[in-house]
Amino acid sequence: MSNEDFTIDWRFPLNGGGTDDGFNNASIDTFKGHRVFSLVRETIQNSLDARTDASQPVLVAFTDNDVPLGSFQGVSRLLPWLERASERAALISDSDEHTAKFYRNAIQLVRSGSAVRVFGIHDFRTTGLTGPTSSTAKERPGPWIALLKGSGMSVHKKRDAGGSFGHGSKAPLVISQLRAAFYYTIVNESGGVEQRFQGKSILQSMETPDGLTQGTGYFGEVVGLLPLLNEDIPHWASAIRSEAGGISATGTSIFLPFPQFVSQGPSLWREIRIAVLANFYLAIKHRKLEVVLMGERIDAENVDGLFKEVLATLTKQDTDGATEISASLEASATALLATEGEKGVETLKSIGVISWYLRTGEEITRRHVGIARNGMLITRKAKWLDYFKGVKPFDLMISVDSVEGSSFLRSLENPAHTEFDLDRIDDSREHFEATKKYRQFTREVKELVNTLAAIPLNEEIALSDLNEFFGGISSNVNGVQDEKSHRGLKISNKRTTIIRRGNSSTDESDGTGDGQGARGGKGSKKTLGGNKPEEGGKKDIHAFKRNSKQLRKFRMIRDSKEPRSVKLSFTPISNSPFALQLFRSGESERQPILVRTSLTGEPLTELQFPARKLGEPITLRVFLAEEDFDYAIEAVMHSA
Repeated sequence: MSNEDFTIDWRFPLNGGGTDDGFNNASIDTFKGHRVFSLVRETIQNSLDARTDASQPVLVAFTDNDVPLGSFQGVSRLLPWLERASERAALISDSDEHTAKFYRNAIQLVRSGSAVRVFGIHDFRTTGLTGPTSSTAKERPGPWIALLKGSGMSVHKKRDAGGSFGHGSKAPLVISQLRAAFYYTIVNESGGVEQRFQGKSILQSMETPDGLTQGTGYFGEVVGLLPLLNEDIPHWASAIRSEAGGISATGTSIFLPFPQFVSQGPSLWREIRIAVLANFYLAIKHRKLEVVLMGERIDAENVDGLFKEVLATLTKQDTDGATEISASLEASATALLATEGEKGVETLKSIGVISWYLRTGEEITRRHVGIARNGMLITRKAKWLDYFKGVKPFDLMISVDSVEGSSFLRSLENPAHTEFDLDRIDDSREHFEATKKYRQFTREVKELVNTLAAIPLNEEIALSDLNEFFGGISSNVNGVQDEKSHRGLKISNKRTTIIRRGNSSTDESDGTGDGQGARGGKGSKKTLGGNKPEEGGKKDIHAFKRNSKQLRKFRMIRDSKEPRSVKLSFTPISNSPFALQLFRSGESERQPILVRTSLTGEPLTELQFPARKLGEPITLRVFLAEEDFDYAIEAVMHSA
């Protein structure tokens, strides 16, 4: 049988001596990890991007139907192509059991089935897949070309549209055991309302009498690989769509033949419900989205109750082994459960208006920031927002509401829309500007966290009193600083001992030290100058042990009017005299921070305190360099 036997059929175009496509496809493999989770995220996100009326929510419906095989020509006529692909796969590698199994299963499904199980995703109150149905050099491609024929193409009109890379179009294909999807769309073009229907399958290059084909084929009008229009569209497709939405408006339906899910029946619909609530709770709550699951509607009126029901009946199997689902549920649960005083609206200089939701309490044991835009959660592991010091455990959900902010963050997203990656920007100047802006965003979020999740103190030292503490610092003519004590608080800028693997320093001022070799001795120690002593003789190394502990209950709040000014609050863990030192915290080591007690004051490496009552909190204001705020900051308490 050849393509010319039918005017409506599958056609896999010849590759013309070009790429020989194999079965493995990177874009498809991207979504294999969690099929339902990926399918829900990608399809609903694309529907939200195509919203037609800001006053009405997009409606997305999921269905599961059986269609007689005789009525579904797009499946029955795919059989000869599956057989050719199977032969080609065996020729290339007879040891690839995974590929061979796929083709055996697909061929068996089409040969033996009297009916085709069809999983459907339908959106309403959307534009549909508009634009030309064939590519020309003079006509700009639209969503139809991007989804059906494009590779790595995105033509969204909205700046903050989620589908930025074109990879999301492959997510539905993962579900079909034929690696096929059928697209039915109703659009309102300049010539009036038009209905379009076309199938797409990604298999691999295969041998035909005319030569080797490409790996991607299309079902529709054979000549020109065009879609079926209006009255030529199968009746079953329009019937399922009409039943799903109850309206005949513009929008798109995707039909997936012979779907493959790990869960089936009620368990499948529960899994879909969890994925919807975890990823799009805010979109539903803010009336941007409504979802129908086999007749069950989720909207702004009932989403809270349904979500609470899911949380109350959540089992380990629902999220076991699926960290993305678990994290998404936690973040959306924060937006759901935040009470008055635990949510609000802020305007950030970096990205504009955001809404925030906070949870603290005994059930929160870690520190997380979730970021959502356009109503969809993107990540809870944003770069530079995964480490916090000096605040109690919290879960913060941030919804980026401004178009400008959403557009900026979209430019940093990976293809799966699950994290921000600055290295995706190739241009060095753009990379520099984006990095600068993103750093400002993370600093502002950290300031918000420091305000919202501060560890409460029983007592604070009045800032006016600190002027007496810090007012007596002066230097003599030899550059040696005098130390004046006020109310027992003493500040010193002398060198400190940092005991760290691979480095050494000393409190001594006699010029000894800095030899090569192993360092960081315990207690007072005098050794040879390492493995490479100087030729002139032996050199002593002195190291002194200090009892040092990292402060756990430490918080730092920046001054909004003077960015270099911070208020430090902590509770000493000893009633003995001690010194406080700040460090930039890195992955492998810590770097000391110089602090000033005023903008023009001398830089100090540590602050010294006398003995005080155990558990008595301390609050004071210091000034840091601007670049110090780009790092996580730790506080260490040394014995005096």
